[in-house]
This record gives sequence, structure tokens and C-alpha cells, in this order.
Amino acid sequence: MIWIKYGRAHLAFTVQIPPTENGIFKPKSIIECPYVLRQPYTVAEHVRHLNIDISDCSNANIDVIILGNIRRGCWIYTQFNIVPLRNSPYVLVKVTNSKYQCDIYEATDGAMVTHVELFDHAEHGWQYVVINIGRRTSENIRRMSMSKEMKVYKRIDGDDNIVYFDLSNFWVDPYIEMLYNIDTGEPQSDEQQVSSTQTGE
Repeated sequence: MIWIKYGRAHLAFTVQIPPTENGIFKPKSIIECPYVLRQPYTVAEHVRHLNIDISDCSNANIDVIILGNIRRGCWIYTQFNIVPLRNSPYVLVKVTNSKYQCDIYEATDGAMVTHVELFDHAEHGWQYVVINIGRRTSENIRRMSMSKEMKVYKRIDGDDNIVYFDLSNFWVDPYIEMLYNIDTGEPQSDEQQVSSTQTGE
């Protein structure tokens, strides 16, 4: 469990490394629902823009917890998780790769990014980015219901530039099956880095 101070609020979150079940790595959100949420509810909270740079695993932002350098089978897994400190409908997330000057995804109104997952293949150099999104299905914020979706991007290495191709426009199921059922083979040691900022503004 971690405690984060945000203004006058103290929030508790459970952070867990995604499990390996019967030798199969099953990625999921590293943050469970907070035990206590004392942050005052403010409908008039201003929209906040949050940038997640997948090329930078150092964390200087109170809104993000990073789990990185997790080797599972032939894959290296990283997760950028947006800590629910603020009213989620008012946080618009943009996902970029500053190393290659690429814009990957930018949330629109009503899209609430919960976490971003990065899958790098250690042998072939493939890279996939999965953006986990909740969308409001009710305008009643206090009793908000959400639908969930995933957007999957594959890095394409061209001769002149690098782009991220949105696989969600096509048949994405085989990629989801591959990325969320990673055969770990022999047990491997964890090399993880959980970055969090413990104090707020």
C-alpha cells in the first residue's frame, strides 16, 4: 500500500505487480480502488492535460505511478498508471514518444485513460502500446458508469521516420491474446521500478 498526500487529503492505494498464473503473465492495472478517498468532490474542477511519455520512465508527475523493467518471457513490460487523485472526467491524457517525436494518442472529452501499457519484445524489437480507456455512459458524474475499451498501437520503423499504427481500426483480438497471455517459460527474477510522488501541490 502507498499513501499519497494531495492538498489536505491523504489517499491510500494498493499497488500490485500483475500476476503470473500457471506460467502465463496476465497484465492488468497495478492500482486497485483506494481504501479511503477523502478528496472533496468538485464539479467545477478545471480540465487538466496530462502527458505520458513512454520513452521516459522517470516520474516527476504526482498523477502517475510507473511500473517498469518487468521481464516476462521474451517481453519487457512497463505500465504508466494514472492515480485517481482528481475527478477523472476532467483529466485529458496525451500519450507520446519524445525520443522519436511521435504523438500516439490524445484523449477526447469523455475518454478517461486509466493506464498505458508498453510491451517491448527483447529479441525482435517489436513494440506495442495499449491504452486502457473508460468512457462515460451516464452524465451523472456522482453516479458515473463507464464502459471500457482498449486501443492498441504497433510501432512501425520506417526508413525515414517512426510511426505508431492504430491496430484498433482492424482486427485487434489476436494482438490482445498475444500480449495478455505471455508465456514466461523458466522463472525469471524481477527488476522493477515503482515510481511515485508522495507529496502534492
